[in-house]
Amino acid sequence: MFKSYCSGIKLAPSSLFTHAKKSMLKRRCREILSEGMPAAKKWLGRQDKFPREDEIREFAEALAPLLKQGKFDAVFNQNTFEYAFRPFVTMKAFLWEDLLKRFSHVGGGGTRRRPELMKAYSGSETLGFALSHSPKDQKGELRQFASFCWHRPDNDLCRRGNSFLYLNQYPVGKRGDGKLESNVNERLCAAVSSLLGVGQGEASTAIVFYAYAILCSQVYLDEFEGALYTVNRADMRPRIPIANDSAVFRSLSDIGRRLAMLEKSSYRPSNVIGFDYDKLCACVPKDFKLHWAKGLQPFDEGNETVSLSGIDGEVVTVPCPIEVQHVVIAGYEVVKNAWIKFNSYEFTHCSFTKDDMRSFLDLLNKLFEYVRLVRESDEMVRQLLRPGFSLILPNANDR
Repeated sequence: MFKSYCSGIKLAPSSLFTHAKKSMLKRRCREILSEGMPAAKKWLGRQDKFPREDEIREFAEALAPLLKQGKFDAVFNQNTFEYAFRPFVTMKAFLWEDLLKRFSHVGGGGTRRRPELMKAYSGSETLGFALSHSPKDQKGELRQFASFCWHRPDNDLCRRGNSFLYLNQYPVGKRGDGKLESNVNERLCAAVSSLLGVGQGEASTAIVFYAYAILCSQVYLDEFEGALYTVNRADMRPRIPIANDSAVFRSLSDIGRRLAMLEKSSYRPSNVIGFDYDKLCACVPKDFKLHWAKGLQPFDEGNETVSLSGIDGEVVTVPCPIEVQHVVIAGYEVVKNAWIKFNSYEFTHCSFTKDDMRSFLDLLNKLFEYVRLVRESDEMVRQLLRPGFSLILPNANDR
């Protein structure tokens, strides 16, 4: 379906480059720049992977000339982007090219800038999804192993192993810095363009959303588990059945678009769960420091609630439908081990505010919508997999 793919941006260590809030990321950079290790320990000391001393030193040394020349604010603002960090977790990332190049040689060179992705996401119409090539490593059972990304994507967007990006457009040229062109198979794009009566650019986008709807369907995952539940098999990428029926194709593409919109940082969901936002936000204590730990279990399945625990022992309990508690995407338990973790005091070193609670309630509403949309996708996929249903088939050169 796609001509090219590549793994996500690798930041090593990611804790130095990312934060949930842009203002805090800037402040942390400045403090590490001026104070070095003591500031790093203050901001990052509670995280499970603390950066090495040489990494902190390199970070400060790389930024020092900017501060001396009065350029730090301008460079920071021009090079800080929305960053698809984990499923339903968009961070702010400082992706200054000079800094990333320097870190590609620090301590074995773990950082990978991926210039082709930076170029691709310089286009406002670029979109796609991250896919694990090793779903069997993520969970003891086959669950959704794709995550949509509207923003520059992290390599750990899919858990365990690289995240591989499949985009609607991609830069041509070996260095990944050429003109953006359609990344969708030409024959498929032409067929869908004809099927839907739209231009090929619109067809490319529709194909991405369609594929994502299929990959989100548990019916699809269950039906093809034997072929999909593999370990590190780039040559065994998922095969997507393409409906040769305009109504079915449009319906699945629209479901995929709505699923994808849930992961867009600017998307504001309907209050489908029925929260009293003002009442729940008022429950957040002053200077509340949200706590996360590996062994912490925030869910009460019987009462269908989730508890947000503070470092100082406070607890705020929020209604949370059981199906939302169980959402796992790309190997991550979204509520507990993605959102709560990276918005905790251990990772932000800042208080959890009423605005943060509002964002958390938005997350739960998004995930409730997600569950509903996956069910819609399942119904369409059952129809698609019936014997004799007309499909757009690849020719020998496409296989």
